[in-house]
Amino acid sequence: MQAVILAGGRGERLRPQTDTVPKSMTPVKGKPFLEHQILLLKKAGISDFLLLTGHLSNVIESHFREGSKLKVHIEYSVDSHPLGSGGAVKNAAKLIQNDFLLINGDAVTPMDYKDMITQYKTQSIPILMTAYDNHDKLIPNNIRVEPDLTITGYNRNNPNGMTHIESGILAIKSFVFFRMMPETSVFSIEDDVYPKLNRYRLMKAFVTDKPFYDINVPERLKKLGEILA
Repeated sequence: MQAVILAGGRGERLRPQTDTVPKSMTPVKGKPFLEHQILLLKKAGISDFLLLTGHLSNVIESHFREGSKLKVHIEYSVDSHPLGSGGAVKNAAKLIQNDFLLINGDAVTPMDYKDMITQYKTQSIPILMTAYDNHDKLIPNNIRVEPDLTITGYNRNNPNGMTHIESGILAIKSFVFFRMMPETSVFSIEDDVYPKLNRYRLMKAFVTDKPFYDINVPERLKKLGEILA
């Protein structure tokens, strides 16, 4: 499968570092965070990557180029101005394959992606979302997973009725996903696409006990250094 990574964020909470280095290129144990992501996906047999970039996109392209250094293939879709998570995917439509993984470029879940891809393919699921079971209860739940693994709710502001946490990883049939997008060019997947997918019960959960780790605030970078190789 193709891996599409959202790597265009400005990283306001990591400034002033992100004035000159894209958030996804934040150094962790001597490597850019995005490189750790790509290598983890490569272990699952993924070799085809599409990076959705924006802020300081030239820094990302200069480091990875076409991907030969990591023995993968990398393409780029560059947003000339902020489009939101949904708009960035829509802008890259011509480069996106029929089946793809969509991954946030500022968080990583150290899980075996092969298991998720197997569930997605064998069960012919339109959209499969990785859902952390949140056994440690360190942060509030934001999605509701039914007993049959259908996802029927998303609310990042109110955890009442929510059962799991979205980990920022989706396996997607593109023809379904793009049909749920609004007509506008600037929009959010979470706010503008998830409600439609939930209404039509098009999303299932891949439940994992592996928490995700993000780089949105400086104090989390130390923890990441302990997790990533």
